[in-house]
Amino acid sequence: MGFWDKILPGYKGYREREESRNTDKALRDYLAGRLRRARDGWEEVKLELSRKPGALELLGIADRGTGKLARVIERLAHANYGISGNWFGPGVDARLLERLRAHDELLANEVARIEAAVSELGRADEEALPAASRELERRIGELDGKLDERETILRTLDGAALERA
Repeated sequence: MGFWDKILPGYKGYREREESRNTDKALRDYLAGRLRRARDGWEEVKLELSRKPGALELLGIADRGTGKLARVIERLAHANYGISGNWFGPGVDARLLERLRAHDELLANEVARIEAAVSELGRADEEALPAASRELERRIGELDGKLDERETILRTLDGAALERA
């Protein structure tokens, strides 16, 4: 037990909450960084398209998706990570924490799928590019929906924490 834990009642719980918030932020920053690198790869595809004569329509298709990805990246990077932050401590519902952990694993898997779709987009020829771009946009929509679900889980955790307080 540390010095502050001994002399300041409640400090341990405060520290655990802050650590959980910092861990949550680190995870979101990590995933957002991976998506930023994927977006950079997509921008490279767009740059190559811009150099090809007659590829204006394909460039427009690719451009629409990068805007969606940028919004999802910002949403992930600046997501709410708990209103009360009281996710740990006496009486916490471990099932809710496990639900959040499992959901974060789904987020990471969806980010990996987006990375793979961007890689596929980079290998696609002009004929396959529209379909590859649509698949990438679908994946981005899936991730956006999973961020909605994550917010619901966090509100549930916060509600349970506030009931304990």
